[in-house]
Amino acid sequence: MKRTVRKLHENKAEVRDYDVKKCIDNNENIYIKFEKETMTLSALELKTKLIKVSKYKFKSKFGGKDYFLYSYNWNPDIPTQIKK
Repeated sequence: MKRTVRKLHENKAEVRDYDVKKCIDNNENIYIKFEKETMTLSALELKTKLIKVSKYKFKSKFGGKDYFLYSYNWNPDIPTQIKK
């Protein structure tokens, strides 16, 4: 699953709880993009690297599900070097 975040809060990426739960249930990675960098978290890492859950439930602005935000330390993937 791919998700884009517009900002980092205290160097943490925040994603919606239902996206995290879906990735864990389906045993799939989540790819979080911020600016030109991407951070990949596996289903196991989504469980073990969770830093914080928001205290309050956010109301969807577009009629979707209400959600909590799950915070993960921002640690972007290292780009692979292209050999010349």
